[in-house]
Amino acid sequence: NQLPATNNTNFQYCQEIAVHPTTGDLYVTTRTNGLMRSTDGGNTFHKVLGFGASGGTSNTGNDIEFTKNGGVFCTLGIFVTGGIFYSNSGDSGTWVHQINGFPSIGVMRIELATAPDNDSVAYAVAQTSASSYGIRGIWKTTNKGQTWDTLPNPGGNHAWAKKQAWYDLAIAVDPHDENTIALGGWGLWRSKDGGNTWMQLSHGKIDSFAY
Repeated sequence: NQLPATNNTNFQYCQEIAVHPTTGDLYVTTRTNGLMRSTDGGNTFHKVLGFGASGGTSNTGNDIEFTKNGGVFCTLGIFVTGGIFYSNSGDSGTWVHQINGFPSIGVMRIELATAPDNDSVAYAVAQTSASSYGIRGIWKTTNKGQTWDTLPNPGGNHAWAKKQAWYDLAIAVDPHDENTIALGGWGLWRSKDGGNTWMQLSHGKIDSFAY
């Protein structure tokens, strides 16, 4: 059954939904009203990140991820300039725009992955803002986003998602090893050394079984 509180234009387009593992709060990233949160099981929702709430750069919510100890990462940016934000609590007014090492321009959609076994480690992959709809780059933080370092691209170039990074993009971290990452675009890649080197698992063609 649809939650009555979501029967409105704020929830017409939603990118991500997640339940906080400790508080049980429900988070939804919407395309037109930023990051919405419910603290009462979905009966009511309140905007906690985006224009008019905590100084977000846009209202186009994208990804939502939790750290091991309950911190909250959120990305904004769908067909507009994207950004990474972090909050210890998820409350409005507590979000910090993370730009130390991560570009503040030239990126749109951003996908995140946090390390389940390390509260401080996270990875980000971003679509370029150029008309190619390709990859801008991959980044890693070891201090919950206070600083970000650029990682090498799989295959040594930005073409591994072709022109599909605006919708064809995924990243995940092994629950028991912060240095093992799976990355998907047009094909699939894996790193076992924290993103320094990559092995191709598939290439998006019908003969990918050869990998």
